[in-house]
Amino acid sequence: MPIYNWLRIILSIASLISFIPQIQGIISKRSSAGISLAYMLLNTISATEQFAVGFYFIVTHNDDTDFFVSEPRNFGDWLNLAQPTIVWLMFLILQDSQLLLVCLLLSKLSVLTRTSFALCLWYAPSTAPKKRIVALYSSFLLISVVPVLIDFLSPFKDPDEDFWANVVFSFVHTQYVNPLVTCGAIAALYFQWYNAAAAALSQDGLVVQAVVFAIVALSWTARLRFQLEGGEGHEVGPPPGSGLWVVMWLRAWYEFVGWAAVDNGVFALVQAALLYRRRHETGVKLGGE
Repeated sequence: MPIYNWLRIILSIASLISFIPQIQGIISKRSSAGISLAYMLLNTISATEQFAVGFYFIVTHNDDTDFFVSEPRNFGDWLNLAQPTIVWLMFLILQDSQLLLVCLLLSKLSVLTRTSFALCLWYAPSTAPKKRIVALYSSFLLISVVPVLIDFLSPFKDPDEDFWANVVFSFVHTQYVNPLVTCGAIAALYFQWYNAAAAALSQDGLVVQAVVFAIVALSWTARLRFQLEGGEGHEVGPPPGSGLWVVMWLRAWYEFVGWAAVDNGVFALVQAALLYRRRHETGVKLGGE
């Protein structure tokens, strides 16, 4: 089922709005105590990877991407890129101006990115491992966003070098980086779940993000086209009763297009679990009183 551009726009706007309650809470309290920096880092890395791979397929890579983009590119493709871009920028706003100054020096990010990874680091307790978080995220930028921006901004293009650079980037990210990032997004729940002040997360923000990103995840299954090649055409599906083929199909789907739906779905589930934790803690405190 096709997804309409107006729905893409609404989901991008809703994604942006979903971060506002948490940002307002951190600014009003002038503290991000109770929000795990590891939780924020892993979610920011997930958003960064989605942006980097999306930028690679839609902007810098022009061959064999019929499953991810239209040829020629249309408005829907650019709206698809806008979705992870907005989420990435909002996560950066949630983590720290100190981090963003480093990122600015390393990858010359725009002025907009100076603003949510920023807030959590800026208002984090003095005992928080800020330098380690900055170093880890800066390292990830060097293998994700920096390569695609260098490729995009480079005035000199060698077709042979571009081909091999594209092969390496695509292979490394689809086979190794994406699965690790997805595992990290799941692990983010662990780091925030056992935080003593889980109630530091905005309840309104958790509600909105759980709903919005669940819808975003579902929308990605319709935004992208995926069909395994076979024989003379592309209309090959798993034969009935073949469990192994289904597993192979799902693996290929995840590697090429499914990571977007899976990563957004994981984030929605994590936020829903933390919402349960938030309400459970509140209920226990009220019951105890």
